Amino acid sequence: MKNKWIGMLGFLLIGTASIGLIVLSYEPPKSVDEGQELITESFTPPKRQIPEEIHKLPKSTNSTTEKNSGNIETATVISGADKGLDMKLLNFLAPANNEQEVHLENSAYVVNKQAKNENGTLDVKQIIGDNNMIYLLIDFTAVEGTLLNAKQYRFTTDFSLDTEGPYSAGYDYILLNDGNHNDNKISLMMSISTTDRAIAGSSVTLLVSDLEAADVYPDKFETIVSGSWETKFKLDYKDISTTYQLQQDMTLYNYAATLSSISISPFSVTLKVESAHTQEIYEEARRSSKEIGPNKYADYYPITIHYKGGRSDTTSVFKGFVQADHLSDTTTIVKPFVPIINDKEIKLIEFFNTVIALD
Repeated sequence: MKNKWIGMLGFLLIGTASIGLIVLSYEPPKSVDEGQELITESFTPPKRQIPEEIHKLPKSTNSTTEKNSGNIETATVISGADKGLDMKLLNFLAPANNEQEVHLENSAYVVNKQAKNENGTLDVKQIIGDNNMIYLLIDFTAVEGTLLNAKQYRFTTDFSLDTEGPYSAGYDYILLNDGNHNDNKISLMMSISTTDRAIAGSSVTLLVSDLEAADVYPDKFETIVSGSWETKFKLDYKDISTTYQLQQDMTLYNYAATLSSISISPFSVTLKVESAHTQEIYEEARRSSKEIGPNKYADYYPITIHYKGGRSDTTSVFKGFVQADHLSDTTTIVKPFVPIINDKEIKLIEFFNTVIALD
């Protein structure tokens, strides 16, 4: 396994810390209610004065940047060049309008790879994402007579980029509505988040093992289908994120820092912060994380998105991925959004005492 993975956090990635180049990576305590929500909950705050000092963005740059229950068979079902979003993927993303839907269709990639053994068949259907996040649509069919009707499902996962050098990644699974809750088939949305490199166009090996199921929180996950399923494919989706290089001085938890870049797509907002006080910021962020509901934690890196029409949304529940690298004094914060955001309508983004204007 090339990567040391960071486990699930809230909807995305609450769990085990990653080690590799990462020295500090904090997530709230892991619970069994992982994988039920991808929605970043938000609220509209009262009208307030936007700080006068607004940083205008420079010209943007578009990112292009074993347990085994039997023999595993893999096969390519059809060509990955087909266009169009699978309806399950489309309903999951919930694009804002027809224009955004077309944009997503042009960026998605049809994988259609299959792996099977005597206990079931895994179909990797379609992939879409940006510079830091991927959504992978997966269908799983167990052998006849197996009832898959739980509230939550997940696999033990190894996602290996076939490239040199260390990286970190995190995974989670969302159960989708496949039209029949009482059969031997399920559809899952697998989320993959990584912070170390651009991954679009890379070749990957996906190995999943032991399908686990649980009902609502705090029920425990139990293995219901054992075995392993492995397939290889290319991440040939089109990265539709836009990255802005900033080097904007700011204060984060009362420590001097520099917001070095922000990357925006319909799927996520990713911020990179540099500071000689990375460890102190990490500790303060950890202390500020409070449980505000069953398996819900207050967002300790909140952002406010101001749209051109006047609406403002602030993230209040933490959903995302944080990597604090003590060696490079860099913190990377990936904040996912589902339903996805209309990134073309964003006017301003607030992050602590910094306001970034996208006009």
